[in-house]
Amino acid sequence: MKDEIISKDKAVIAFSLFTAFMITFLLATYFNYTSGVGINPNGKSLEDKFYLSGPDPYYNMRLIEKTIETGRYPYLGGMYGGLDPLLNYPLGGSGGRPPLFNMITIAVAKVLSIFMSMEDAIGYAMQFLPSLYGALLVIPVYFIGRTLFNRKAGLIAAFIVPLIPIHISSGHGCSYSLYDHDSFILLLTSTTIMFLMMSLKEENKKKGLLFAVLAGVFVGAISLTWVASRYIYALIAVYAIVQMIINMVRLDYDPRIAKYPSISLVTGYLLATPLYFIKHGFKPALSFYIVLAVLAFAAIYVVILKKNIPWVISIPIIACIMAGALTFLYYVKDSTNPALAPFASIGKVIFGGVYHSKVSKTIAEATTFGISRTFLSFGPALYLISWFGFIYLILWKKLLKRWEPFVVLLTVWFLLEMYLSASAGRFLNDLVPLVAILSGSVVEFMLSKIDYERMIRGVKSTGGFRGIKKHLKPLHVFGILFVTFLIVLPNAFLSLDAAVPVTEKAKIFGKDYRAGFGLSLHTERYWADAFKWIQEQTKHIKDEAKRPAFIAWWDYGFYCVAIAKVPTVADNFQEGIPAAGNFLTAQSEQEATAVFIVRLVQGDMKKNHGKVSEGVRKIFEKYLGNNSATLIEIFEDPKGHKNSSYGKIVSEEYGGKIYRVREENALYHDATKFLVEHLDDENLTMLYRDIQIETGKCIRYCGVEGYDMNIFNVFTFLTDKGSFGYETYEDDFFKYYLVSEKKGEKYTPDEFRELTKGKTRAEIMEEYGRMRTYIEKKDPFFNSMAYRIYVGRVDKNTYMNYSSSGYFYGLLRLNDIYFPTYGLKHFVAEYISPVTKEKPLIFARGSECYGMPAVVIAKYYEGAVLNGSILCNGRPLRAAVAVEKETCGTRVKIKHDMVFTDQNGHFRLLAPAGNITLVIYLISNGKEKVIKEITFNATNGSFAPISEEEATRRPGVNYIRNITIEVNASFIEGHVFEDLNSNGSYDPDIDKPLPKEEVKLRNLITGSLFFIKTNESGYYNFSNLLPGLYEFTVTENGIEIYKNDSLFLAPGDNYLDIRRPKTSTIKGIVYFDKNDNLSYDLGEEISEAKVELIYSKTKKVVAEGITDENGNYLFSNILPGDYSLNVTFINETTGMPMYVASESIKVEENKTIERNISLELAEVKVSGYTLFDGEPIGDVFINFIPADIENNTAEPASATSNETTGYYEAMLKPGIYNVTAFKEERVNETNQTIRYRYRGQLEVPIGSKPIEFNIVLAREE
Repeated sequence: MKDEIISKDKAVIAFSLFTAFMITFLLATYFNYTSGVGINPNGKSLEDKFYLSGPDPYYNMRLIEKTIETGRYPYLGGMYGGLDPLLNYPLGGSGGRPPLFNMITIAVAKVLSIFMSMEDAIGYAMQFLPSLYGALLVIPVYFIGRTLFNRKAGLIAAFIVPLIPIHISSGHGCSYSLYDHDSFILLLTSTTIMFLMMSLKEENKKKGLLFAVLAGVFVGAISLTWVASRYIYALIAVYAIVQMIINMVRLDYDPRIAKYPSISLVTGYLLATPLYFIKHGFKPALSFYIVLAVLAFAAIYVVILKKNIPWVISIPIIACIMAGALTFLYYVKDSTNPALAPFASIGKVIFGGVYHSKVSKTIAEATTFGISRTFLSFGPALYLISWFGFIYLILWKKLLKRWEPFVVLLTVWFLLEMYLSASAGRFLNDLVPLVAILSGSVVEFMLSKIDYERMIRGVKSTGGFRGIKKHLKPLHVFGILFVTFLIVLPNAFLSLDAAVPVTEKAKIFGKDYRAGFGLSLHTERYWADAFKWIQEQTKHIKDEAKRPAFIAWWDYGFYCVAIAKVPTVADNFQEGIPAAGNFLTAQSEQEATAVFIVRLVQGDMKKNHGKVSEGVRKIFEKYLGNNSATLIEIFEDPKGHKNSSYGKIVSEEYGGKIYRVREENALYHDATKFLVEHLDDENLTMLYRDIQIETGKCIRYCGVEGYDMNIFNVFTFLTDKGSFGYETYEDDFFKYYLVSEKKGEKYTPDEFRELTKGKTRAEIMEEYGRMRTYIEKKDPFFNSMAYRIYVGRVDKNTYMNYSSSGYFYGLLRLNDIYFPTYGLKHFVAEYISPVTKEKPLIFARGSECYGMPAVVIAKYYEGAVLNGSILCNGRPLRAAVAVEKETCGTRVKIKHDMVFTDQNGHFRLLAPAGNITLVIYLISNGKEKVIKEITFNATNGSFAPISEEEATRRPGVNYIRNITIEVNASFIEGHVFEDLNSNGSYDPDIDKPLPKEEVKLRNLITGSLFFIKTNESGYYNFSNLLPGLYEFTVTENGIEIYKNDSLFLAPGDNYLDIRRPKTSTIKGIVYFDKNDNLSYDLGEEISEAKVELIYSKTKKVVAEGITDENGNYLFSNILPGDYSLNVTFINETTGMPMYVASESIKVEENKTIERNISLELAEVKVSGYTLFDGEPIGDVFINFIPADIENNTAEPASATSNETTGYYEAMLKPGIYNVTAFKEERVNETNQTIRYRYRGQLEVPIGSKPIEFNIVLAREE
């Protein structure tokens, strides 16, 4: 009966664990699988059909494919494991990924292949296995909970696992398609801890030993799975040492403490020894030293306790040993000595943190997450509940009272994981089993204290509502509410959110739902499409390693090698970053080409023991002569060569102090600068071509996606070109501003700090309002290769104003300015992500460039040379000529190399491969006017498609084409007419032709002029003209009736009829504003005033008249144009003007214009001489100051008399003036200053004849 009860309990536990397992597995897979988000229905191959979450799984895909293809696990790295030739090109690279994780997948796929194709079996295995591992986590969680507490705590913990959203989600969880080792390692680690706990708790020595060995098996499994497996060795080692110290202090000799952890570590290391040998040979791995340290400490532990050495002696000795070890590790942490590498690695972790490189500062998951994100990754309450469980149930209730070894192990594990999660957010997933175990223990503890079993028994015994009322207490209600509303409901909702892919959120949660978790494979979709295109271009080259390489930011390297199957310069092992970053930030094509050269030479040097090979040296000498020695020195000694940028403070001029140019970037900075300064484009191109031939390596494809525009400061930071966002508020690429909500003005942080110094927060808010941030992008951002490849020619203002608008792409297409790689003659956009209903591959994971095509892939071409001439009837044609190519799969035609023909019609262009189009055109009013287009699609001859060999200038191939292009002459004809029926077109039977109208053409490029007059039929024609832009003018009696400043004449016939514009009428009143109110009043009219209408361009009087008694004037039949109205009223006595006026007027077609003209007093010429003692005295300053009398009309004026003759002139308004004159001169002989002065008065009558007024000065002593 007893056995039957135990059997039943075990069955319940097994069923419960199976249920928890299935809940977890279904949450991780069901919605993702049934949505089809991870499958490309049109895919044929493994990499094309199955989408995986994130880039890391794609490298696992490559390892699996290569294992199946070759029959051996590849690219383990180290001494015998070999490098992946597609990584870190051309040096080769390896992340050293151990085989177990991928070999299990292959084994599972082999079984599945019974029911499906091998490609499908591998694909589905990769998509489902991570979820399986994540679901199996419930087993070790249960057993650890049971070991620490009891079965109920273990079962509750197991059911909490599927309620943790970060575990169900993608990232580092167990989501469907997340084929990375995270969930597998979490399972193995938890199982290792489980068996080690069991061994420490087990009283039976044989069972304890068995559990320790099993723990070691899983340590070995971790070693054969994870490149960072030293973690599990370190965890067990830290625990063992801490436990032994505790026991030494307590004088509690327990042999299990030394024995079982040591057995686990040794077992694990022995199982992994073959792998370590492949990687390190006979050189011990870091894990070996950890095992050795534990064994050594265990020996000390045994000796001390067996000899009964007091802890007051043993602990200080151990402390000294540990202090010495830490000191040693501190001093070797930066060592480059290979023998000290394992110790340096430990030292960097201890003294520099888990992530201590500059690269890690730019990786989101390597930074610390905020407290809100940390909490909600586990639900609203579980994280805090787990801390309560640790502090109260583990530390207080167990550790400090009994110091049980398995409790100490849990404590060390928890604290270490908390430290790691505080160091980097990517370790949050490692807390899943701990949070589940500790939260489960709290729930079990609470339920046991509330004692629901007793309450249920009481209700049953009493019965009915009376029983509920009697035995149900507030505490019982609280417990139910606590578990339901703080754990079950919110976490179930968040787990469901994590389980549903982003594409299905609206169906499950509603249209406007904003997700917190969930799988999205959009990035993988657009990169898969892009790299599949590259694969198609290069698959004819059978050896993957010999295919042209791809360069982009390191985030996309694994996609490249797995899908495109071509080499990548930079990859997700963070190799090749200096090359990729310097390429993306390069400020010209020449600098970008120089980066390619530097990278290939680095590969050459690796094969030549760090020296430039003889073949490459000769190439440098060929192009650089004696300067080649300087370049070689830069390559071989980037830190120590003369003028090295190594160690230079980054952004020092902007306040930078921390970061300095590192060796790997100094090489690129200095070598590319040297090459660009010493070689022109052609020689640099040929140098790169020769380096390719010599090394057998080639970088030809480059890719940029929209996300790169959002993280561009990461590129500048990691290439040591800037520190914006990491140390300074400004560098060469960016500048940070604060913008006032109220004032609308922007300030730098320093300016705003100075402006608000001494003010309270309330005062600042009152004056400036809220401050928003504004990041200005400087010209180097827009000149960068990343920008020019991805965005193209979009100007700075357009980008800054609209790139984050969400409709940026639509705006660019609407205005016909979306041309990636526009103007680049070597880098040609060959692929642009399609944005169609069938393939909406837009960029959607950043604000800038949202909605644009996700990826642009450009291909580098040395360029076939097109030497050509453009002739028109034997005459050279001056025009713009461009090479244009349509991007694959799109209708976007992009201009690349562009020149303007010289005076002989000659041009030289570089052309990529393919059916290019040669466009001859001119620009008029910002628009292209095409003269001729020639598509290179002939079967042979000069206009056959450009071959790949020509475009890449392969040896022995004639890549120069000499071509002559004939363009037909232009003709233009038409009629000049009066549009009698006002229909806007010439109707010979109705409209009136205008003879003798002068028609003029001026070629805007050559300056040639052509004149003709219309015949009796109003007809004109010009023939045999050069196609191009002309100024076209038609005049009637000297007045322009039509003008086109930029008329494009295409080859062949052009027709242009000119309609004479309808005339207009000008009328108004001429008046003198007696009361100075600036408007006409009755009684102010001026009659008998002469009014002239003068055509502004020729100054010709086209009409004149005299005002009537009411001051009216009238001009009719006036052609449109710019005129001036000149009015003069003559004094009959003197015959001189009394009043005058001149006003500009623009006459529009068919208008009646009323213009009243206000007259002013006419100025009178006053002239004379400045005299002293009857002799002229020159250079005298004369000031005419209006006298202070009523109604004086005089206005201030001045003049200076001639230096020699003393003559002066001044135009004065009528009135009375006080006249002063003054001169001061210095006599050198006596060193005295002599002054001359005059004071007098002058009256200038209205309408006076010119007045002679001599000024006699008096000398002042």
